[in-house]
Amino acid sequence: MYSIGIIAVAASLKNIMEIAPQMQEQCNVTFLTYTSNDNLVYIYQQNVSQFDALLFGGSYTYNILLERVGSIPKPCAFFNIADRDYFRVIAQLAIQEPGVDFSRVFFDQPDQPVDFESVLGPQGASIVEEIDPSVPYGDYWNQGLNRYRELWQSGQADWIVSRFGSMEEQLQKEGIRYKLLLPSKESMLDTFYGLLLRLQEKAPRGGATGIGLLRPHSSSGRQLEDLALAAEQASRQMGGVFLVYRHGPNVELTVSAPTLWEATRQYTSSRLLPFLKKRLDFPFAIGWGCAEDVIAAHRGASRALKNALSQPASSAFLVTEDAYLIGPLAEEGNGTPIAVQRPQELMYRLPARYVNQLAEAFEGKKEVVLCAQEMGEILNLTTRSAARILSQLADAGSAVTANKRGMSQRGRPVKYYRLDLEALG
Repeated sequence: MYSIGIIAVAASLKNIMEIAPQMQEQCNVTFLTYTSNDNLVYIYQQNVSQFDALLFGGSYTYNILLERVGSIPKPCAFFNIADRDYFRVIAQLAIQEPGVDFSRVFFDQPDQPVDFESVLGPQGASIVEEIDPSVPYGDYWNQGLNRYRELWQSGQADWIVSRFGSMEEQLQKEGIRYKLLLPSKESMLDTFYGLLLRLQEKAPRGGATGIGLLRPHSSSGRQLEDLALAAEQASRQMGGVFLVYRHGPNVELTVSAPTLWEATRQYTSSRLLPFLKKRLDFPFAIGWGCAEDVIAAHRGASRALKNALSQPASSAFLVTEDAYLIGPLAEEGNGTPIAVQRPQELMYRLPARYVNQLAEAFEGKKEVVLCAQEMGEILNLTTRSAARILSQLADAGSAVTANKRGMSQRGRPVKYYRLDLEALG
């Protein structure tokens, strides 16, 4: 069973504990709280070797560590704020404070677009002035607090909606009315299961291939040429690990899958991204695909590239052998946060090793019928995890449900699923 350490301030940890039962069904979880940035570094250094992976209470915690200790050698992720979490705070305020003037409610800047107008009307939301991104993360807390003070003391704000769980005590002390932006259960479980998937990934086999597709955000031929030249420079600096050539609107890279696994620190970060960003003055996208054959790797790279192109800034995504999407990858040696994503359309794809285990258990049968408990026993998963996988397969049309119970049996019917292993393979 995997062991995951969760590091967060007390306010965040209280929220994270809401999903503790689900996490503890899947792995051993240890909760660690910190009280200051120095304390955070100490707790991390004392405990990191005990865990297979780390989860952080938020992007601030993660980035402070990157700034203080450099790269993190274990798979890791942080709980992030989604648009639904902003909407939840808006609903809470509307219920608790009837008639609240939302033009006087100031929200911390979202990391991703939030459609405030659909909820608050054409005026949208009042946003706290963004902290200068060139400022060290160690100064974010004080700068954020100063912005809140200015808004409160000038009489512009009736409420502050803050992402800083570590600031709760200080806001209470200064009498500033606030709401904390905390990730919902659904958001946190998405992140947790994504990290678990990364742990379950095995290093790719030696015969597998890695394909990289690079493309500027614009269709400029000049930018494509500059991107190709920069990619060739990167390959030379990294020891000639990539074969680089232009193909249509993309710069294409070929690399062995084990080399890609190592170069991305087990699919967590990108050495190529910061190298290219330093040499190019325009945004671009990188999509990596890994598979046993070039066609499948190219298909994965195309899907990863599509996701990278949807980002406002330069970014890199990767699709694994088992067709799971990871991204955006962190910039190696930089404070760029990593978020783990598992797109809905890929959820039904069973990892190849699971298909093989099922095929062995039902040798000679193209189609099998089983329930969650039976699947869990075969794949060494909890019944709940197996039930979730079967439900996702059914939602995607890759499994058909069927109750299988004799008339003499009592209790709730056990839900069975019919799987086509040949199709899944």
